[in-house]
Amino acid sequence: MNQETQLYMPTRIIQGPKCLLNNSPLLKRLGKRALIVTGLTCSKLNGSLEDVIAALENENIRYKIFDQVSDQPTIETIQEAFEQNQREGIEFIIGLGKGSAIDAAKAIGVLFRNRGISAREAFNMQNLRSIPIVAVPTIAGSGSEVTPYSIITDHSLRQKKDFGQESFPKIAFLDPRYMYNADFSDLLANGFDAFTHLVEGYLNTKATFYSDLLAEEGFRLFSKLKAAFFGPQFPHEAMNDLLVMATLGGMVIAQTGTGLPHALGYVLTYEKGLAHGVATAAMYRGYLAQCQETEKLERMLETMGFSTLDTLLDYISELMDYRLDLSEEEIQLYTRTMIQNLGRVKTQMHRVTKTQLAEMYRLALRP
Repeated sequence: MNQETQLYMPTRIIQGPKCLLNNSPLLKRLGKRALIVTGLTCSKLNGSLEDVIAALENENIRYKIFDQVSDQPTIETIQEAFEQNQREGIEFIIGLGKGSAIDAAKAIGVLFRNRGISAREAFNMQNLRSIPIVAVPTIAGSGSEVTPYSIITDHSLRQKKDFGQESFPKIAFLDPRYMYNADFSDLLANGFDAFTHLVEGYLNTKATFYSDLLAEEGFRLFSKLKAAFFGPQFPHEAMNDLLVMATLGGMVIAQTGTGLPHALGYVLTYEKGLAHGVATAAMYRGYLAQCQETEKLERMLETMGFSTLDTLLDYISELMDYRLDLSEEEIQLYTRTMIQNLGRVKTQMHRVTKTQLAEMYRLALRP
């Protein structure tokens, strides 16, 4: 290794059954009042909210609960959570649930740290910090528990985008028990999101020696899990590997960012209602077809257990069941919007043209 390379990962990761309850004293170091940010139902059904409350009560930490986070958290939700709790003396936030809840917690934390700034104003500012965030994912996918990103929906722009502030969680508690009762469709969509993080971080101009090590370990875990993605149930004993794979994916994109499929897929989630992982998967035939044959691509396929790129593409096509119909006008509109986002295009390991971007959308169609 003859050039400088870096790895920045400030999140403490604690993994295993009952890891939150077993390590509750760590929460006391963060403050005496906490805000739990979660969705309306899942954390109540899978036992995670009960564990969080027990951990806080073990340490005599007072808490409030905001449970109005949807799968696509909005600027308005972020503002509402802050306004409801701004006089509660909140010192740290626990993001509990899917990536959406953890993303929302990060954005809400920025408002608590920077009082007097609205969520919309913060969206357009830089270098704002958050109060401490604790991440408790209840499904494996986004990797938000180890990234600085916070993906929020802006209805005024009709799009999802990063909140724009660096908000790594202080601690991430990874307990596979919270996934045991998850719907298989959720496990599949979120698990494929984790897969795409590994791939897009690996086939990326910002990839480093360290991010590649993490991605390749994620590929090895995926090779063990890929048959389980066909269901109909996901084995409990495999969920720990799935959770680790997702966290590795998060660690990878924390160094590199995501790639074209994420950028192209966000509009399909907003405009067409496809789940994020499914929308990203829809772009993969076009995305990987653009990849040039390289030693790195061959190493990725070999590590995942695929003999050729076509074999991987066929696997994805068979796995992901969705319907998508786009008019040519929509394809051109989405492509024009995307071509303006030169940042993600520049993470590609080869040059991508406007014509190729449009073709990626066409290859995603499933009427």
